[in-house]
Amino acid sequence: MRLPLVGTSESLAEILDHRVVLRPALLSGYDWDWASAEKEYKRALALNPGDATAHQWYASHLMVMGRNGEAIAEFRRAIELSGGNTTPESNLANAYAVSGRKEEAMKIAKDLESGQSQGSSTDASIALIYVGLDDNDRAMIWLHMAR
Repeated sequence: MRLPLVGTSESLAEILDHRVVLRPALLSGYDWDWASAEKEYKRALALNPGDATAHQWYASHLMVMGRNGEAIAEFRRAIELSGGNTTPESNLANAYAVSGRKEEAMKIAKDLESGQSQGSSTDASIALIYVGLDDNDRAMIWLHMAR
C-alpha cells in the first residue's frame, strides 16, 4: 500500500518540518521508486536547504544508487549542518570505505573511536565503517559493544 505524498493542503509549518517533507522520499524508496524518491529528496532540500537530516538521507539514497561521489558531497554538507552529531560523519566514512578511499574512512573511524561518544548507535556506526573496510573482526568487536 502506498501512502499519499505530501500535498499542497498541508500547512507551511508541516511542509518545513523535515519529518513531513522527507516522508514521501522515504516511502518512494521503500516502494523501489528511486526516481520519485530522488525528486522528493530534492524537493525537501529546496524547501529547507539547511536540514542536516535531509542531506544525510539524500546521501544514503545516492549510495544505494551507486553514486558515491555525490553521496560523499551530501554527507559533507550534512556534517557542516549537524552541530556535532557524529552520524553523518560515520556515514561519510562508510561512503569513503565503499568507494575505495580506505585511508579517509580509517581516519574517521579512529577519530570516532577516540572521541568516546560511544553509545549503541555510535558503536554500530563504527562497526559499519569496518564492514566497508572489509575488517570483519573489528566490525564484530564494535557490534558486540553496541549490544
